[in-house]
Amino acid sequence: MFKNGSESSKGVSVPGYLQDTDDIREDLAQFQATIKFFDERVGEILDALEASEIASNTLVVMTSDHGIPYPGAKWTARKAGIEVPFIVYQPDTVFTGGNVFDEVMGNVDVLPTILDYLDADIPTNIQGVSFMSLINGETRVPPRTEAFAQYTPEMKRDNQSRCIINNKYHLIRYFDAGRIVDYPVAVNPQTFANHVQRCKTTEDRPFAQLYDIEKDPYELNDIGSLEENREIVAELSEKLLDWMKDLNDPLLKGPLRTPYYERAMADLLEGG
Repeated sequence: MFKNGSESSKGVSVPGYLQDTDDIREDLAQFQATIKFFDERVGEILDALEASEIASNTLVVMTSDHGIPYPGAKWTARKAGIEVPFIVYQPDTVFTGGNVFDEVMGNVDVLPTILDYLDADIPTNIQGVSFMSLINGETRVPPRTEAFAQYTPEMKRDNQSRCIINNKYHLIRYFDAGRIVDYPVAVNPQTFANHVQRCKTTEDRPFAQLYDIEKDPYELNDIGSLEENREIVAELSEKLLDWMKDLNDPLLKGPLRTPYYERAMADLLEGG
């Protein structure tokens, strides 16, 4: 539950994977108030930093670990669940002036990018790549064309999944049973978060879902089963499998033993 009031003075932005209902609009208004509160607090920190003697020697990074806390976003490997804010700021450097980059980047790329910016050695065992040549304007070719993500549930709002995303397509592959969610959803965000209510579903979900995020940014239309997209699914699946092999993904060895399973078995073996 958000605790900073409600903010709708400039309207309420309802993403396309949510239905425009009174419950959802009110919840989003509260979410917007929390964003406003956060923005004001960040402003205070930046003001204090600017008034100090270390502003020019401080790199400010703002990001998060998942997408917004709504059905179809957080708790899934959908685009809205894996996209995060990422802002880097330092006065009078390349990290000022409001430059925006639309290239695909993963959180694993943050560390090597910062190390590169600092002219520090980048360890060879780091998974990510540096984006400094792109940020500096030395090249217009991004160091990566796709990123990968995973969702491993502790509590079942969605199923075990891995995904690959580029500027055009997003492929999600699932590893336990589930049903197709009927987007856009009208479920109350708070009752959903509290496991009181679930999203409306239709038939069994396929092993893989493919979305054209250029034409369908809210991922409402799964095009993975279309014959014309078979090669796209195959190509992205191969890259995803290679990534899983590189990481030694435990899914390649069998179903995962979730934290809940471990606790449940421990309780059973201890006699309840």
